[in-house]
Amino acid sequence: MNKLNQIFRANIANRENWVKRQLGKIPSGRKILDVGCGGQPYREYCDHLVYKAHDFGQLDPSSQIIEGQYGQLDYVSDISHIPEKDCCFDVVLNTEVLEHVPDPVGAVKEMARLLKPGGKLILTAPLGSFLHQKPYHFDGGFTPYWYDAYLTKAGFVNIKVEPNGSFFLFFGQECQRVTRILFRSRALSSPLRWLFFPLETVFTLLFTLGCPFVCYYLDKVFRLEDYTIGYHIIAEKK
Repeated sequence: MNKLNQIFRANIANRENWVKRQLGKIPSGRKILDVGCGGQPYREYCDHLVYKAHDFGQLDPSSQIIEGQYGQLDYVSDISHIPEKDCCFDVVLNTEVLEHVPDPVGAVKEMARLLKPGGKLILTAPLGSFLHQKPYHFDGGFTPYWYDAYLTKAGFVNIKVEPNGSFFLFFGQECQRVTRILFRSRALSSPLRWLFFPLETVFTLLFTLGCPFVCYYLDKVFRLEDYTIGYHIIAEKK
């Protein structure tokens, strides 16, 4: 099952594994702030840490949070004005949030403010994605050059930016949307929808199952990292 998740949920599986590894490297007892935590999918990997949670708390939990509800929040505020003193956290975690922030540069500066000198930022964001969590979707994505420029200006050093797969992993992910878009639209919700069932079966085998499987292995051979789902970033506060 883990292998199937890696193939058919590559974007999420890669990110979860990467974040889990980074959190596992943090010494026990350190204080971590999960900024824009939503349903807190990574809290379970922070049992050895002093975990604090932040979110602006305005999404619809039933439809806009994968986990179905917010976790318990310690701070509810705008991401650029978190009510806590300077330099009070050893680690800040921020996953798939920056694209939903009107001022991502201000958000990065705020995360830097909260970190102790030598503290670690663990961050992920897409390079490109369809509109989601509307109307809170403000940026199409962020490049390695954006991170190098604005994390440096915010006072971070030792910035490491890793792509979440390359072209074929991205293509395989998008192929899985084809069947949903074609056969689950309102246009095909009539009583005659069953007439399209043979075609839907073919598209499911080809796009939902076949393409992601083939692309997963092609991605390991042909690395075209200018076409990636997103980036995983580690940085240290100066």
